Amino acid sequence: MKLLVLLAVVAGLWWLQRLAQVGRLARQLRQMREAPPRPAPQPMLRCLVCGTQTPASEALQDARGAYCCAAHQAKAAQDALSRPGERKE
Repeated sequence: MKLLVLLAVVAGLWWLQRLAQVGRLARQLRQMREAPPRPAPQPMLRCLVCGTQTPASEALQDARGAYCCAAHQAKAAQDALSRPGERKE
């Protein structure tokens, strides 16, 4: 009789543990469904001045290439004007 009661207690504990696991999995699944979708990856462009990789949506671009910030874009324009033998725009 004692063995039967012990077996029932163990089975009950196992059953409660399984219910808890199923509840956790259901909660995680619900959170995944409600989470906003990840943005699509975008190409990275290399700054012509410092070589930093910048997302295409954030990079500053002109006819010469891409830059990570306005200061580097201005520096490249100034360097292009000061180099002898190059076309001035």
